[in-house]
Amino acid sequence: MKLIKINLKLTLAILFFLLFINTFAQQKRDGEVVAIAKAFHQALVQKDTVTINQLTSNVLTYGHSNGWVQTKAEVLGDIGNGKLIYNSYVTDTMAITSQANVAIVRFDATIQTIMNASRGTYKLKVLEVWMLQKRKWKLIARQAVKN
Repeated sequence: MKLIKINLKLTLAILFFLLFINTFAQQKRDGEVVAIAKAFHQALVQKDTVTINQLTSNVLTYGHSNGWVQTKAEVLGDIGNGKLIYNSYVTDTMAITSQANVAIVRFDATIQTIMNASRGTYKLKVLEVWMLQKRKWKLIARQAVKN
């Protein structure tokens, strides 16, 4: 009977330890995704096409609040040639849901842009889907709607 109690205590201790490790790993991963998402937004403002290229998947679908959807090549081209200029990209608190190698990021944003020489300020709700590919987080989908 004493051996069963010891085994039960040991089993519970191991389970709590594994739960703690899993929770810690989840928080670390979520923190990484937030940092990468913010780096991506800053790269848009800084017109840093090298970083944008590194942080986006080749199958990127980038949806704007007006229904316009771009591929990775189109995003890079429009940022590079000045068709679309992000003057600022301010995000509210990001909510992360992640499982395995996919993270879904939701947030409110205020974005100031110039498109075809026309200035605009947009208050948006944004959904981004990030996927861990070869140990690096890549944006695979983004959709914005007017707030």
